[in-house]
Amino acid sequence: MMRAIYTMVLVLAVTLSYAQNDKSASFPGGDQAYNEYLTSHLVFPERAIESKNSREIRVVVEIDTQGKVRIQSFVFPKSNLGFEEEVERFLDGMPAWHPAVHNGVIANSQMVLNFQFSYVDPELDLNTHQYTYYKESEEPPTFYGGLDSIKSFVRTMLVDTFDFKFDTTAVQIQFVVGVDSSIIDAYVLESDNLIPDDCWIYVIRSIPNAIPGKIRNKAVNVQSTLSLEIAVESETDK
Repeated sequence: MMRAIYTMVLVLAVTLSYAQNDKSASFPGGDQAYNEYLTSHLVFPERAIESKNSREIRVVVEIDTQGKVRIQSFVFPKSNLGFEEEVERFLDGMPAWHPAVHNGVIANSQMVLNFQFSYVDPELDLNTHQYTYYKESEEPPTFYGGLDSIKSFVRTMLVDTFDFKFDTTAVQIQFVVGVDSSIIDAYVLESDNLIPDDCWIYVIRSIPNAIPGKIRNKAVNVQSTLSLEIAVESETDK
């Protein structure tokens, strides 16, 4: 009973990031069915509850031609709080997916799953448990290396990590730069639809070296909008 009570006051979220394929692997019933399965089957680890810890878990999985999900690797170093073990249990017990199709043939595929375990104190009123952010600040949020550094990072993620093929692609995305330099609440305002929104959000949330905005010399959460046009250099341009 204690586990169920704690689970009700925890925020559990997942982001799916796809490699380019003719038809991506998918959970039976689509994203809504996946989210419902996630909510009802993923459990916040007892050790993390006791220590009041939160953690983001990113895991590379392979989905074979039978739809079986197998873990390939964890992106971050493992903790000793039970998060990774819970993700392993969750993925091992999930139903078979619809496998990917490549060139008209059922094929193995890879995917990055992102699980955000966020601990919320059960004694807090959840209706008032909201973070505050500013739409403007005296010192706006920035990134080390500036826009060129962001474009280089995003291009590498899209082309080398996810193997997308394009000459140029564009997006306008809004997000909040947190006081801890994390990128939170990202969503796509506009894009050319060459890259799935989930992938844009994953890549933008992965951008390192954010510098939070400041008010009266104090770091605060600040909303920011980023417009990017990413071009891939052709062999003849090199």
